Amino acid sequence: TLSPCRSTSVLISFSSADAIRYFEELGLETRTEPDGRVFTACGRSKAVADVIENELKRLGVSFFLNTEITGITRASSPAAFDITSGSASWQADKVILAAGGLAYPSAGGTDAGYRLAESLGHTVTEPSQSLVPLRAAGSFLKKTAGIRNECSLKLISNDHITGESAGELLFTDY
Repeated sequence: TLSPCRSTSVLISFSSADAIRYFEELGLETRTEPDGRVFTACGRSKAVADVIENELKRLGVSFFLNTEITGITRASSPAAFDITSGSASWQADKVILAAGGLAYPSAGGTDAGYRLAESLGHTVTEPSQSLVPLRAAGSFLKKTAGIRNECSLKLISNDHITGESAGELLFTDY
């Protein structure tokens, strides 16, 4: 188990150039925008997930998708973790907890991942919003799907600016 300090030093020592090189070695072609942002050459973010999945399969990693994990505990046996899911259970040397979060409850997002992380001794900070979809009515917006624009936004409430941000705006069609 890595300590928080060790985890941070590992992440700091792995540069963005290292990440790009790693993904290119896995076969992912990338393109770099003039402002330095890096995207897949094909324009599909799923391509990143695909190369990661292929590499994990090549390494013999087991996947348990669409499986609600009800408990993870440190094991006393040679395996490091006991994992339970309803009536099923198994052991693992390592666990990657990829449980999503509360940002999109209508897609099944829950706080289960936070609870599992806490049960293993991790500190979970109060979640706060980050990137969020803004939904607007009007069929004319469907024509803008996939368009990116640099812009600035202001949130005005009772004639006062309560927030503002600048950056890229991506139009999507949900």
